[in-house]
Amino acid sequence: MQALKQNGLKKVQAALADNPEAARDPFFDFDFDMPLCFAVKSQCDVAIIQLLLEHGADVEAQDAIGRSPMDILMNPPFPSARNANYTRQVASLFLSAGVDHPEAEALVTATPAAAAAAAAAQVNDPFIQLFSNTVPTIPAGHSVFNMPIQVPWNAV
Repeated sequence: MQALKQNGLKKVQAALADNPEAARDPFFDFDFDMPLCFAVKSQCDVAIIQLLLEHGADVEAQDAIGRSPMDILMNPPFPSARNANYTRQVASLFLSAGVDHPEAEALVTATPAAAAAAAAAQVNDPFIQLFSNTVPTIPAGHSVFNMPIQVPWNAV
């Protein structure tokens, strides 16, 4: 788990060399999270995700709350950190490994701009949507920073 936290490819390679089953064994000290789920949550390098898959990590494994690695990829814990290219690359690896997820194929075949727009729309964050060529969903009477718009009394 420490190697994944540090996003270190060489450290992950060393851990898998020491224990080839490590890609399939849950982390007992971290809510029994599976290595592939943890790697996706941590947004580890694509090479690390590929290495875990090569060592038998299960693409259908679930974390402590029942999410698969693909579910986590589609709804990351920190949406603003989401990178559309990263998401497409990892989704492509998951498809190659046999994942069965309805949105995976569309995500991989989408253009980078369309993938970014879909990611922004899914996040529903007006600030992110503002920079992804989508129409932000801003409640009436609020600005993009989710603060009420103040109108001077004499402007009405």
